[in-house]
Amino acid sequence: MRVEVEFTSRARVMLVRLLAAQLPHPDDAYPFAPVYVEEAEKVLTASRGQPAGAVKRPRADGTEWWWQYLHGVWWVYTLTDSSSWFRATVRRVRVFGCVPSPPPAA
Repeated sequence: MRVEVEFTSRARVMLVRLLAAQLPHPDDAYPFAPVYVEEAEKVLTASRGQPAGAVKRPRADGTEWWWQYLHGVWWVYTLTDSSSWFRATVRRVRVFGCVPSPPPAA
């Protein structure tokens, strides 16, 4: 199975804002954010979008996943598998949010 990971621009902006609020020097968020994305992409790829501790949450328009990457940094994403008779399965991990804490338990 091939895994493709996409971090939306919205998720990247949310990460920068989150880091700016958490770091002692808010301007440090800009150089650190790409490092966080790169490392999270590696973990999401290696785990096929289901890293240890990821929580599956159903929602009206599909299922989303929540994963605590670091303390105070939660990625919110969807998984989509597609395949055809002539092509292997491709799993798309679309990260669309970054928040400081998970949603309340359903």
